[in-house]
Amino acid sequence: MALSASELRWNEEYRKTNDLIARLNTDQLRAIQSVAREFAKAASEEDFYTPMTREAMLADIDLSLSEADRGTCRTIDQVGAELASKYGFEP
Repeated sequence: MALSASELRWNEEYRKTNDLIARLNTDQLRAIQSVAREFAKAASEEDFYTPMTREAMLADIDLSLSEADRGTCRTIDQVGAELASKYGFEP
């Protein structure tokens, strides 16, 4: 399987980084780990969207419409007013 240009660049950057990390002492390595953990955490927080199939999207829309028909949903203004009341700020 052939690698794309972007995968080749990533592999080269990974190799360079790995070579540098091999030269670090334990304390330096722990510092790098803490930074890497924060990057990984931020990436996972940013990656909250997962693509949906057409069928899943239509099922989600159908559920929303049925909730609206039953009156079991609230407008953003209603939710905002409830939060403002609960936490004591102006909507």
